[in-house]
Amino acid sequence: VMPEAFARVFGASEMACRLIGAAILFPTAVYCLFVAFPKLLARRYRRLLPRKWVAISGLLVCVVDWILAAAVFYMTLFGEHEITLSMTVAAFLGAQVLGVISHVPGGLGVFEATVAYLLSPHHDNSELLSSLIAFRVIYYFIPFAFSVALLIASEVSVQVQKLRGNPVIVSGYEFLGNIFAAS
Repeated sequence: VMPEAFARVFGASEMACRLIGAAILFPTAVYCLFVAFPKLLARRYRRLLPRKWVAISGLLVCVVDWILAAAVFYMTLFGEHEITLSMTVAAFLGAQVLGVISHVPGGLGVFEATVAYLLSPHHDNSELLSSLIAFRVIYYFIPFAFSVALLIASEVSVQVQKLRGNPVIVSGYEFLGNIFAAS
């Protein structure tokens, strides 16, 4: 999508960045091909494929999530710097791919080291590391804390229902209604 930004961040030629990008996107293209034309697969594997709209919406959610995550990281960059949003997206996606390949949970350490290495020529290291910490807090810790609070509220709601002698059948709408009623 942005081979010139990748080339600038990674210090490689645009052609090499295009080839690496094509290699990374190849499995996704094969997946889309099989979802679009399931008869290309053996019959026993066809039932494992999701419906087309599920596959397309899943891919769209992934793309939007990674771009928004890169934008959040870009917004956490402190101080004066010459880093553009496209350079941030390039470094962010490269670091995410390396984090996934490394099999380290959450890419913890791998992601930070890769981003620090790729963006250090364009930004002060101490400010870059503080930006990485701020990104982890904003993008991972705050949603985690919010979901833990929702889980606790759900469990309290179920226990209150049991104590009152009401049957405990909690749908999503009832769950949200209990949370908003409690607050």
